[in-house]
Amino acid sequence: MKRMNEKGISLPELLAAIVLTAIIGAIAYMILFTGLKTNERVQVESQLRDEADLIMAQLIEDLYTLHSNEIEEKHLPEENTNNYYLVTKSGDYIGFINGTVHYQNGENVLNSRIQLDETKSKIVESSTDLFEITLALTDEHTGQTLEVESNISVIRD
Repeated sequence: MKRMNEKGISLPELLAAIVLTAIIGAIAYMILFTGLKTNERVQVESQLRDEADLIMAQLIEDLYTLHSNEIEEKHLPEENTNNYYLVTKSGDYIGFINGTVHYQNGENVLNSRIQLDETKSKIVESSTDLFEITLALTDEHTGQTLEVESNISVIRD
């Protein structure tokens, strides 16, 4: 009797192929998922950094061009609050008031996802006419935070 040439795959071969495909798929999924999470984190970091750079640049510009005799009041901090600000003789506010940033030309409007951390953002007069600014921003969707510091001196008269 002639034996026929059997074509096809056996059950153990099929199971081995399915197991290998599942392992490769799981590894590919983990790599893709990790990449997407990293991308999201980097985008949020970039938004926080951009917002912080804009705020700090404006605060530094306002303080750098300010003469010490133009400062009417210093609330560093305002009593019983987390508000840190200066009041100029022209009536402008510069600093952090009730969770917003105030410049000489008005109030800053933050990106809708980004919030000013009132407990960490502050302006401290480290020596006469030298101010240390700490700015803390938080992304409300991810909870990711960024804290930046800068020192600036006003013009002494």
